[in-house]
Amino acid sequence: MEFAFTRRAFLILSVLSASLRAGATSTSQAISADEFLRLSRRLTGRSNLDANVGATYLEALLAVPENAGTLAQLARENGSSPAHAALERTILEWWYTGTYELGGERRLATHTGALMWDAVGVPAPGTCAGAFGAWSRPPRRRA
Repeated sequence: MEFAFTRRAFLILSVLSASLRAGATSTSQAISADEFLRLSRRLTGRSNLDANVGATYLEALLAVPENAGTLAQLARENGSSPAHAALERTILEWWYTGTYELGGERRLATHTGALMWDAVGVPAPGTCAGAFGAWSRPPRRRA
């Protein structure tokens, strides 16, 4: 039995082969939620970042296809290109403000968990600053 390799068979195999190679490339460039949290900890200098908020930020970042490779590079090595710096600034902005962008729309990931409140040294507006009646006592002095 002899197999005739037609032009159509060649084209089909070429397309399948290319799609398999593309899938392997995107998988190797993927960044896990744990890798993103480690990257975020490195950038923010904070060890207690909320994993659920981090997953939200990662999902929004990966919604932009160009970010996948840059994120993977940042997570696995220190990047120094303008694209790396821009992505680092975005990640820091999102953690500190508690907001992120998805589909051109600004969204809230966390209000009380935004890092800016701790950086400023005040509780998030609308949250309880302490025990009942804490508002009636003068604030403690910091050393």
